[in-house]
Amino acid sequence: DVRVEIPNAKREMSVQQIIDNFESVLGLETDSNLEASRQWRLQWWSEIVDYTFHGRYFWLGKGYRINLATDDGFQVDAAQSLRSPHNVFMTILSRSGVPGLALWLTFLLAFGWMLANKARQAEATRRSWDADFALWLLAYWIAALVNGTFDVFLEGPMGGIWFWSLTGLGFAYFSKSVTREQHQEALGER
Repeated sequence: DVRVEIPNAKREMSVQQIIDNFESVLGLETDSNLEASRQWRLQWWSEIVDYTFHGRYFWLGKGYRINLATDDGFQVDAAQSLRSPHNVFMTILSRSGVPGLALWLTFLLAFGWMLANKARQAEATRRSWDADFALWLLAYWIAALVNGTFDVFLEGPMGGIWFWSLTGLGFAYFSKSVTREQHQEALGER
């Protein structure tokens, strides 16, 4: 039962806290603070879906300058420091509208497919290091997205820098692999 006290935090870090957090995501019975946080998020996300998919913010969203928590009526801090709905997909939807969310999802699916396909091709040609590297990138990239689904992670530097660095590394890896394969094909054709 390891417990780590975090300065200026409301909760401590422990195995039990992680289990409680996971159970609250699944909607299982948890303590009242976690259930209140879960209900608050679900209500806000429902509001965002309503005013984008069924409302006037369908095409363009609310934009990137506005404080969403204040504008949507979900502000919990007197200093109005809360700006995001704790979900990168809801943030994109509310700020960019449905077309923005569609572009974001298309980008994510294309990038994920690119890395998974590169890993499959590398494994088929017995380049285990390339396959392992592509899978490593994909795993950490997906982990960042999962974290961004329940927290303001990708919107800030602590997660955003890593997410976009992994994305850039994936593109560099893919373009290097393509160039090497094209070079080998060109040499074989001569």
